[in-house]
Formats: sequence, structure tokens, C-alpha cells
Amino acid sequence: MRKPVRSVTKTIRATPRNDFLIEIAARVQRRTNSSFIENAAVEFALSVKLHDGRTVRDIIDKAWHVDRSERLKRLYEIDRSLLTYSEECELVGKEKLNVS
Repeated sequence: MRKPVRSVTKTIRATPRNDFLIEIAARVQRRTNSSFIENAAVEFALSVKLHDGRTVRDIIDKAWHVDRSERLKRLYEIDRSLLTYSEECELVGKEKLNVS
């Protein structure tokens, strides 16, 4: 039996006007506010350009993995500037442990 996919909770801050705007748009599409926001964020995120001209849409399938460590390795291979300093340190620490 397949494990159900767990969702992650994110919190956003919006002005009352923007909150109302989201509510109206979600109603038009017969979605929950949460579903509407997730869909809008995903669509926008996929169109974001990396510094080399590729988009997140171009790299997401290559970068995604269920294991966080593997995701970090893949991001490093795609473009190391996408890693935070702490992620780089974590990746280097794991590499040192694997080499010994």
C-alpha cells in the first residue's frame, strides 16, 4: 500500500485587501483559499528564471528527490549558488563522513 503524501504547512501574511482578493478569486475557481494560493505560488515559482536563463520548471524534475540530502546534492550539481551557507556546510560535512 502506498504511503499518503504529506503536505507541508506554510503561513503567509497578507493585507486585508489582498486577503479579500484571494478569497474572491478562490471562490470564482471553487477552491479553498489554501488551494488557490498553492496553485498560484506553484505557477509563479515554475516561471522564475535562474541566473543562467533556465527556469525552475527546467530543473525541478532533475532537482527533486524525497530525501533532503539527495536534493541538496542535486541542487549543488545544478547550481551551487542555490544552496544556503548552512546547506553547503551540511553537504560538505556529509561528504567528509562518506569519504572516511
